[in-house]
This record gives sequence, C-alpha cells and structure tokens, in this order.
Amino acid sequence: MAALEQQVGWDPREADVIVGSSAGSITGAALRLGVSASDLVAWSSDQPLSAEGARFFATLGGAAE
Repeated sequence: MAALEQQVGWDPREADVIVGSSAGSITGAALRLGVSASDLVAWSSDQPLSAEGARFFATLGGAAE
C-alpha cells in the first residue's frame, strides 16, 4: 500500500472498503483512524514517522523514539 501511495498517489485511507484478518485487521483499523501507509511502514521498520504518525503511535504507547 505504501508503494501505491508513493508511486501513484493513491491513499488507501480513502478506500470505500478496508478488510483484513489478523495483522491485516490492525492495519485496516489504523488506516481508518487516519494513519498513512507510509507511517505504518516507517513504524514497523523503526524509521522516522510523520508528525501525525508520531502522535498516533504515541497515543498507543508504541511510538519509536
């Protein structure tokens, strides 16, 4: 999703329907709560987050310092 976001400008948060199971359900919920696909990738690989992503993960107690 992050590649589509970066390469063609498609924002998966704007999808009409988001479904997933297991880890995909967490990803889908985060997208619906406004987290970008790029921030999901950054968070999972200990890369810098956007300001919005940092606020989201800090709220969950999972922000990288």
